[in-house]
Amino acid sequence: IPLGAFVRTPGESDPSVSNSLASKGPWTRVAVYAAGPLVNILLAFVLLSIFFMFPTEFVTGDGVMVHSVSEDSPAAAHGIQPGDVILRIDDREIHEWDDMREEVDSNGGEERTFIIERDGQPLEIQMAPRFNADVGRYTIGVILCWGIVTNVDPGTPAQEADIRPGDTIASIDRKVIYGNESMLDALDSAEGKTEISIALLRDEKVQTNTLKPGSQGKFELTGLSAKWVSDTRLES
Repeated sequence: IPLGAFVRTPGESDPSVSNSLASKGPWTRVAVYAAGPLVNILLAFVLLSIFFMFPTEFVTGDGVMVHSVSEDSPAAAHGIQPGDVILRIDDREIHEWDDMREEVDSNGGEERTFIIERDGQPLEIQMAPRFNADVGRYTIGVILCWGIVTNVDPGTPAQEADIRPGDTIASIDRKVIYGNESMLDALDSAEGKTEISIALLRDEKVQTNTLKPGSQGKFELTGLSAKWVSDTRLES
C-alpha cells in the first residue's frame, strides 16, 4: 500500500553495479523516477472519486433557532432570547447555520437588520455584530440549534432520561435530531439495543445522557414537548 516510503535501488548512481539503475538507459531511469509521483497522483484521484460518490447532507429550515445568548454580547444587549428564530439578515434569507455565520461576518461591525420570529410574530432588530477574537470573526453572541424542549412531564421516559426544559436534543444514538420525525426515526432504529445515548445542549455545553428501553423493549421519549424550526429537513 503506497502510504509513503523511500526506496533506494542498488547502484542508483553507480553504473558499474550489475543490473543497476544507473546502468540503464535514460528512458528507463525516467520511468522509474516518475513511477512514485504518478502513483500518488492516481491514488489521490481514486480516493477523491470514491469520496464524492457518497452524498453529503446538511440540515436546512425556515430560519435558525437561538439556543442561548452569551452575556455582554450584541444579542443580549438587543434582547435576543432563546427560542427566537432568525429568519433574515438584511435581504438574505437564513436557512442554515452557515448562512448565519457568513452573513454576520460579511460586513464587519456595520449595523444590520435582523428579522426574527418570536411566538409566531415577526420582529425587526437593528444590531451591529462585534469582532470575537476567540473565533477570529464577527459574531452577535448566540448559539444556534434546530429546536428547544419546552416541557417535560414528570414520571415520563423523557424525565427519566434527565431531559429538561431549555435543552436542545442534538442527537439520539449518534443521529442528528432536527424535528419530531427525525427523533422518532432515531428511536425506532435503535430497537434491540440495551441502551442508547442522547446528546443534549444545555447551558452552552454538550452533555450525554443514557436512555433505556421501556417495558416493551422500545425506546420512547413520551412526555416531552419541543419547539422546532419549521420545515427543517436534510438536503443533499
